[in-house]
Amino acid sequence: MQIVGRTTELYAYIASNERKFRINEILIVEDENFGPVKVEVIETFSFNHFIPMASEKNKFADSEVLEALKQVGFEIDNEEVNVAKVRTMSELTFPLKTSSKVRLPSFEEVKGLLIKDDKGLNLGILRGTEGVASTMSNEFKNLSVLYDREHGIIEPNEVPFLFDYRSMQQYPHIGIFGGSGSGKSYAMRVMLEELMLKRIPTIVFDPHYEMDFKDKFSSLPDKYVKDFTNRYEIFTLGEDVGIDFTELNINDVCNLVSSASGGYTENMDNIVRTLHVRNETAESFQKKINALVNNLENKRELERKYENREQLNEQDRLKIEYEYQVVERYKDAGFNMSGLKAVQWRFNRLVNSGLFRGNAKPIIEALEGRKLAVIRGNMENLKMFSSYILNKTYNLRRTYKDEKQKGRVANWFPPFIIATDEAHNFAHKHFDSASKKILREISQEGRKYGVFLILASQRPALLDDTIIAQLSHKFIFKTNKQQDIQSLSEETDMTATDQKRLIYLDSGECLVSSTTMGRTVPVKIRAALTQPPSSINAFDELEDVYEVNFNPIKEAILKRLPIKDMDLFKIISNIAKEDGIIMSVDQMKSTLKELVDEGILVAKEEIFGNTYTLP
Repeated sequence: MQIVGRTTELYAYIASNERKFRINEILIVEDENFGPVKVEVIETFSFNHFIPMASEKNKFADSEVLEALKQVGFEIDNEEVNVAKVRTMSELTFPLKTSSKVRLPSFEEVKGLLIKDDKGLNLGILRGTEGVASTMSNEFKNLSVLYDREHGIIEPNEVPFLFDYRSMQQYPHIGIFGGSGSGKSYAMRVMLEELMLKRIPTIVFDPHYEMDFKDKFSSLPDKYVKDFTNRYEIFTLGEDVGIDFTELNINDVCNLVSSASGGYTENMDNIVRTLHVRNETAESFQKKINALVNNLENKRELERKYENREQLNEQDRLKIEYEYQVVERYKDAGFNMSGLKAVQWRFNRLVNSGLFRGNAKPIIEALEGRKLAVIRGNMENLKMFSSYILNKTYNLRRTYKDEKQKGRVANWFPPFIIATDEAHNFAHKHFDSASKKILREISQEGRKYGVFLILASQRPALLDDTIIAQLSHKFIFKTNKQQDIQSLSEETDMTATDQKRLIYLDSGECLVSSTTMGRTVPVKIRAALTQPPSSINAFDELEDVYEVNFNPIKEAILKRLPIKDMDLFKIISNIAKEDGIIMSVDQMKSTLKELVDEGILVAKEEIFGNTYTLP
């Protein structure tokens, strides 16, 4: 291997008739001026004598490169010549010398470029490192296995990708992006497994009910199996955890009401701030709003009922007295009815969602116990709850750090990570929300307090610009949408070739653009140690449910053959009495026709209708 053709301070071409080049592999140029120079392969091409070069319109096939190949002894018309465009790992003061020899590095020569932290998160392998992996020390071998749909479990022969999570203190936050089936959610699972192994407290929002870690990944060799039983807890929103309304301050209440729906106005905010009283219950707040909505425009009718309240039973009397007191207290507050009704609708939605059943104590205790706290619920409820729990936990951590910096005694709360799939739902580019507000604040300020984000999304172009700009580490899986590719290219150092590769990446393969690595590297995510709760294929489910419901009917019919149309009422009554199956005449006829269509029965036409028998 040697340098050929034109070179610059950053770029050069390398040719070889002995080996093919791999994208992103690192090579050593033995330059007489600089000594050993590390370069990275960014493009590759092969010349073959079966393809006339004169007709090739390729950037490699320019006259200078072709002439250089001939001058150094390559027979471009009689042999295959492999050419790589390389980029120096650091800018030189002048170009590399043409004809300089090139060799594969040893692992120790490039270890600092490949592995930033020996104890980092073991997420997979670095593609294109087979050449140096042979000289790798044993401590980095067989750290994990790969999984391939065709071949199953595979032992890797590349350098492991150990993500330097400690560098997030300086370069915070992770983004995981890719289309459906790209391996994005799988990579999230692998990251969460590693966080549990490191005992790093993490909040996970789980709208798909997938983040359970009790089942080991099928076919995983025993030596890689880990028990995560005591490393995580699962909480269902509205059952295991919720919001204790009595502990909320006025800003918390405003954030919650605004999160219930879009279009939260200054007028609504003023109503909430005026009505809320510290330490009151959700029931009390709801009752107060309802009293105003029902009576504020009908004060005379309310006054009449109040004057005659002694004629009412005790329950109605107490209700009228309460509503009268509320209206008297707020009649001059300047509330308009449309604003009150908007607040009422939003708050009723919060109550009906079950958010106020339970409290956040189990989540707080899980984080303090260095566990993964998985919070399950539908997306809308998670969006509303996230603004509350993130504000609460972030403030606990921030208060501790701020008080400690001032030399005061404060209750310790651990640093932690926030992870979620479908991140654009929590922080949409075009819509304001309470969850977006706190996520944006954490993306900008969280590093100082030890609070970090892992955000996954199929649509990075829809994720808030401020947040996506703060993601120092981006894991980019297969994506076909040019809008998303363009959005990511503006936030990374991906080359044009890298962008083209995104469309063709296999599931589980990604390009990692990381400030820590200093370049975009190709990575294949390791086999997960666990798998999601088993779920039946939707079409298998259709067949299974059909069989469960249809088989008893079929058996009831078959044991009563032959069946005549004229006897259907009697047979249906008999089936209901003896087999407990209720059918109408139309349902019975439809079932008989289906059995005929499937070839189970035959229908013989007679004077009084069909007679059904076995073939």
